[in-house]
Amino acid sequence: MRVRPGRVDRKFYDRNGHACGAIPANMVAVVMNRAAKEKPGFSRIYRPADIYLDGECQDDNGYYLETSNLVPL
Repeated sequence: MRVRPGRVDRKFYDRNGHACGAIPANMVAVVMNRAAKEKPGFSRIYRPADIYLDGECQDDNGYYLETSNLVPL
């Protein structure tokens, strides 16, 4: 999927709700789980989130982006 276009970068979070960083608008993101059961309203993403980390998050715990911020390719 692609991060929804806009003027701002889209923040992504870990499973506990801590902000991990922000992915630029219009970036392609690999969605591992479109409707994450453990975090309603969010999709679990994988890469390219690693390169936009701005915190102590790790992919082992998952990165989550609001589903409303994703659009199909």
